[in-house]
Amino acid sequence: MRKRIAIFTTAVLVCALSSSSHAGIGIAGRAGTLGLGVEVTQSLVPMINVRGGLNWLNYGLDGNKSGVDYKIDLKLKSFSAFVDLHPVPLMGFRLTGGIVFNSNGLDMVSEQISGTINVGGTDYPTGDVRNLIGNVDFKSTAPYFGIGWGNAANSRIGSSTLAWLCRGLHRWN
Repeated sequence: MRKRIAIFTTAVLVCALSSSSHAGIGIAGRAGTLGLGVEVTQSLVPMINVRGGLNWLNYGLDGNKSGVDYKIDLKLKSFSAFVDLHPVPLMGFRLTGGIVFNSNGLDMVSEQISGTINVGGTDYPTGDVRNLIGNVDFKSTAPYFGIGWGNAANSRIGSSTLAWLCRGLHRWN
């Protein structure tokens, strides 16, 4: 229930922020492979912007494979810092460079195993194996290079699907 309240509160905040735009600064909601997030864009000069974003998403999955119960927890948390170059004035096309700081990870654990378990073609009796545990971690920083379309600092029109959705919700009220 707490997760749903947090997601709802975040969506309302993003909608409220994305509906107002000031000259030279833009705020947008994001949804993508890094999770849900908020991004702020500031214009430095007409062709160069800086952007900073915060993304997060926690997702848990329970399942059973070959008689073994398991839990998987995906935790996405990242902060990004970008510089956008808009080589053609008044057009949305942009070249982007920057860095992403993350603490993304995947934690996996099985329930207590009874009998034997086969891992990689080898059988292990339960006396040797109680739980299977796995972790996936990533480097804490990663460079970013990309191309895109849109300029949140100079236009109320952007390519963010969540921002469009929020603007539509404002029109219905």
